[in-house]
Amino acid sequence: MEILCRIKFVPELNGVINTDVAEQGFAKYKTCKTFLNSMKPLNHIYLLRSLVNERNSLVNKSFLDSLKDSYAGHVSIDALGRCVF
Repeated sequence: MEILCRIKFVPELNGVINTDVAEQGFAKYKTCKTFLNSMKPLNHIYLLRSLVNERNSLVNKSFLDSLKDSYAGHVSIDALGRCVF
């Protein structure tokens, strides 16, 4: 499985994907690998996507909070998820 995660196998994505962030994500979910792999494929995909969504929400909230601190609270998110100053 880990060999499939290498960016060199998909040259079209080279430079598009932040590989450092991807490696951090793989490291984060390495602890979950044992119980995820014991599940049925559908449950595995559902739970992994839920974990990734939860982590992304926390990272986005942290980033928004840091922007609000930097810009004295004059930052909001529009309907498309973009920061509005």
